Order: sequence, then C-alpha cells, then structure tokens
Amino acid sequence: PGSFLNTSLNSCIACKKGSYQPSAQQTLCLPCPPNTSTKGTSSKSKSDCWNPCEMNGPEMHCDPNAYCLLIPETSDFKCECKPGYNGTGKVCSDVCAGFCENKGTCVKDSRGQPSCRCVGSFIGPHCEDKSEFAYIAGGIAATVIFLIIIALFVWMICARSEQRKEPKKLVAQTQDHTGSQVNFYYGAAPYAESIAPSHHSTYAHYYDDEEDGWEMPNFYNETYMKESLHNGKMNSLARSNASIYGNKEELYDRLKRHAYPGKKDKSDSESEGQ
Repeated sequence: PGSFLNTSLNSCIACKKGSYQPSAQQTLCLPCPPNTSTKGTSSKSKSDCWNPCEMNGPEMHCDPNAYCLLIPETSDFKCECKPGYNGTGKVCSDVCAGFCENKGTCVKDSRGQPSCRCVGSFIGPHCEDKSEFAYIAGGIAATVIFLIIIALFVWMICARSEQRKEPKKLVAQTQDHTGSQVNFYYGAAPYAESIAPSHHSTYAHYYDDEEDGWEMPNFYNETYMKESLHNGKMNSLARSNASIYGNKEELYDRLKRHAYPGKKDKSDSESEGQ
C-alpha cells in the first residue's frame, strides 16, 4: 500500500503527494478529493487527504486575512493575503496601518490599494508635507492682527490726548464768559464800563448835582434805560457799545461835566459876599 507497480520497470513506486493507494499490486495511485492534498508521499488512505485552509485553531495554515490556494501541479497549498493586506500569507497586516501621517485618513479602493485623505494644510501621498499656502496665509493673518493692534494703540493715545485737551477748553470758555461780562439783556459790556469805577472802588466819584452829593454811576439805571428807550436804541441784544453810551470823546466830556470841583468855589463866594 501507498505505492503502485510500474510494469515497465517491474518495480513499486511511491504515490505522489496529493494521491494515495490503500491496496497492493496496483498499477496507479488514487487522487485526493478536490481542494485537498496529502502532507507527503506514500499515502495509504483517503483520510490522509486534507485541506489546511479549512482547519481552525493552532494548526491553521493561513492568516485569517489570507486566501488558502491549492497548486495543482505540485499539490501544495499556498497562503496569499487578501487585497488591502500585506504579508507572507501566514501573517497578514492591514496596508492602512501607519500609511497616513498627520492624522490623515486611509481609504482603500476596490483592489485594496490605499490612499490618504489629508486634513488641514497637509499634502502628499502620505500627508507628510505641509502646503506653502498655510505659511503664507499664516504670515498674512499675523501681519493683519499686528496692524490692528497698532491702530488700536494709536487710537487710544489720540483719545487720551483729546480727553486731556477738553478740560482746558472748558476752563478757557468759562474765563472768557466771566471776563467779558456779557449781559444777556444789554449785550456786551461797553468800553465805559471797563474804565468806570465799581461800587466798591475809591478811584473816582461823580455826582449829578451839588445838592445830590456823591453818587455811584450806574450805567444800567433807569435814566440810561429811559434815554435808550426814548431814542429807540434798544432794538436787539447784540447792539454795539457805541449805540448805548456813545464814543470815548462823549464819555470823557460827560465825566468832565460831572466831576466834583471841591469846596474852593463856595468859600470864595462867601468871602465876596462879606
């Protein structure tokens, strides 16, 4: 058993791998069933035929991600990794394992060939390169942000300088209104008021008549108001100073007429009367 008789040579020859012969004095060996083979030569029983690809457990011939193929010429089995896997057949690994860099996504086509879908600004077959556009865009963005910061800084400086100037303007305006002594009824103060004595001044005193005695001049009293109303000179709040009190020469003539001459004349008249 396990061999066949070669009549030409008149000798027994062992059965080849993938065949068997349980009987003696046979002229040929019996082939194993399809997709099965024997582990070696000189097989004596059909039970010696087996398929390693159909076995599970530690005796499994190929990797789970591999095909188990029978080679008819040699009656041997060969393990071949499935598409999308690399290896010897007994050990197969996924082609996408570590294929893409920088968090790229690996995608397989119908033939199992891998390709990467890159994220962000990365490019290349394995997403290993970074696009120059990212550097250019980053530089432009940084420049724009820098210019915005400078503009804000300049605006803050200008705003603070304007805030410092505003109180000075307010004080100046207040001083101008106080110094000009604007009367909202009569308008701006005339020239005479600038040289006329105040109520508390001792620079000069005037009188209307000797019997009236000393009198402080009041340029806003009823006499001047009546004169102005009689002459029709109170037409507006913004009338000129000359229309109310006259020019400087008339003012000085009026002051001379009302100047106090003293008591010298009265003493002289008394001496003449005696």
